[in-house]
Amino acid sequence: MKKPVLKKFPESDIARFVVAHEQFVRRVAGGVKLQLRFADMRGLILQKRDLSEADFSGSDWTRSRLAMSKFIRTSFYCATLVRADLRGVNLSQADLRGASLRGANLYGAMLDEADFRDAELAVANARDGYHLARVEDGETAPAAGSEPPRRGVDLRNCSLKRARLSGARLQGADFSGANLHGAQFKGARLDGAVFHGAILTGVDLKGTRFPEGALASCVMDPSKESLDRTGALLEILAAAERWLASKGREGAVAELSGEDLRTLAEGLVNRRLPGLVAMGVCAVNMDFSGSLLTGANFSGADLRGAKFDGADLRGANFQDCKLAHAQFVGSDLRPLPLGGGREHPVDFTGATVDGVVFTGALRR
Repeated sequence: MKKPVLKKFPESDIARFVVAHEQFVRRVAGGVKLQLRFADMRGLILQKRDLSEADFSGSDWTRSRLAMSKFIRTSFYCATLVRADLRGVNLSQADLRGASLRGANLYGAMLDEADFRDAELAVANARDGYHLARVEDGETAPAAGSEPPRRGVDLRNCSLKRARLSGARLQGADFSGANLHGAQFKGARLDGAVFHGAILTGVDLKGTRFPEGALASCVMDPSKESLDRTGALLEILAAAERWLASKGREGAVAELSGEDLRTLAEGLVNRRLPGLVAMGVCAVNMDFSGSLLTGANFSGADLRGAKFDGADLRGANFQDCKLAHAQFVGSDLRPLPLGGGREHPVDFTGATVDGVVFTGALRR
């Protein structure tokens, strides 16, 4: 089969196409959906743009710079994204089937429900099984002492919830810290892949060969011991709400440090828990929406993918928390008044905040 000829467009035309497409995304009159199939987009700079629902099937985006752009439900079917800068992009529900992402940087990207089936993130090599970086035709090898080529695709701190990775070539990919809740790996090639600290809850591990020891530091489904603690945790929450209602005459402030809160499911939505102590808790993908959490102490907690939409978090402590892809939509993050003109600000010192959403949050 002949390789399709890629069409090159002047940058001025692409800029015009992008503006018209962004109008289409906003459903503004005059907007036109962008369909650039089999286009030569190599080296293009399109950062912080909204190209959701566009069609780039078969196009070549090699070494393009697309950081922080939106590609929600966009088609990159059989496209080439080799060594592309995709840091912080939103590729939720994107079609990446058969796409080549060798050496791409997807650090902190949102890839929930994206379809990676049969995608290529490494190159097969008969000699050593896989080869993750090479000097391409016409390129010069790096000088001694310079930074080596990136090896494998960088998926650190990405959100890949319910992503379809079946049959994908993922050799050497770095999933460190990634949220892979409900992801599908059946038939994927994972030789040399790294999963340090990744979230692998709700994942069917049967029939998938992970590198030896790769899952040792991963967050897995709650243990039996944690599940057995659910009743005790609910009692602590009930006592905390009695403490608030009785102005301290009954109950006590909630002390949940070190607990696995995931067993509470929706039990932390619309709660009234001022002064909550939750240091070092595991609360990945948990929902705290609408809760009163003034002065709460979450220091050192794992809150990746957690939702705090509409929560009152004045004066909360998030020091050293893992917060990648957490949501604070419409939450109150202002300092907590202490009287006498003093106040206690919200503290994110040392927290990992890749992909965190603060839309509509009150900060001052």
